[in-house]
Amino acid sequence: MKPFFSVVIPAFNRAKEIPACLDSVLAQRWQDFEIIVVDDGSRDATAQVVKSYSNRVRLIRQENQGPGAARNAGIRAANGDYVAFLDSDDLWFPYTLENYAEVIRNYNYPSFLIGSFISFTDETPVLSGSREPVKARYYQDVLSFFRENGATCFFTGTFVAKTKALNRVSGFTEKKVFCEDNDLVLRLAASPGFVRLDSPPALALSRRAGTFVRDMEESYKGIMEIIDTEKNGAYPGGSQGESARWELILFLARAISRKYAEKRYFRFAWDIYRRVVWRQIRGRRWKYVLGLPILLFIGLANRPPG
Repeated sequence: MKPFFSVVIPAFNRAKEIPACLDSVLAQRWQDFEIIVVDDGSRDATAQVVKSYSNRVRLIRQENQGPGAARNAGIRAANGDYVAFLDSDDLWFPYTLENYAEVIRNYNYPSFLIGSFISFTDETPVLSGSREPVKARYYQDVLSFFRENGATCFFTGTFVAKTKALNRVSGFTEKKVFCEDNDLVLRLAASPGFVRLDSPPALALSRRAGTFVRDMEESYKGIMEIIDTEKNGAYPGGSQGESARWELILFLARAISRKYAEKRYFRFAWDIYRRVVWRQIRGRRWKYVLGLPILLFIGLANRPPG
């Protein structure tokens, strides 16, 4: 029988972390789903660990191609009406899929849903099964959400989308870059029906050391790719959606360039800044426009010689 959800989990060298992730999915109160793990060329025992779950989890193995390509392999294999994404070191609450299913029915089967999250570091959190009332907001599409609320952080483990909608936009970028989750948001931005689940949180997001901005160069490539894609007019929504799309892009540019400045990746920070500074000025983001050059100057002045 066709499942309602296909849960797609990409994994690369996650033998230690993925059991908790899979257990959190199997503990869902809503059980109408299949699980697809795409092992993206792991060199550890990830595949063996997944196989130990027997027929409860379907394993796909491929050469290492990056998270976008791994998720797309899962989308191609999906049998469900909706695909729910989860990263292999993150966790769901027991009510996560139950809440998504309720909202999907209540809002006439939207194309795209995004939930909220809490974060954790070293210790696995206790995933309470207590189910609070769902608070959700419906929008015509993602662009309408940006127009009303501005931009915010999005993480793939809170994404649920119609399988047909994902196939229509060709899924994730398969370039080896980070920010592929926000690129997908922009690809789906004009798809009809978007719901934001404000509470309760759908995801426990891992903030273990080394998992945030894990590769500075690929994060840099990712945001630059998004900027270029928008400037080339390749995202849906046309000129009417341009200002709404830039809400997310400028938000990402500010966050990532600040992070690079703090981490002393000065060239990356400056390259991003100069690509978007005029739009930041138009948006009156004076704290960023004036503050980032000062942050870079102080960092360069304090850089050890040699």
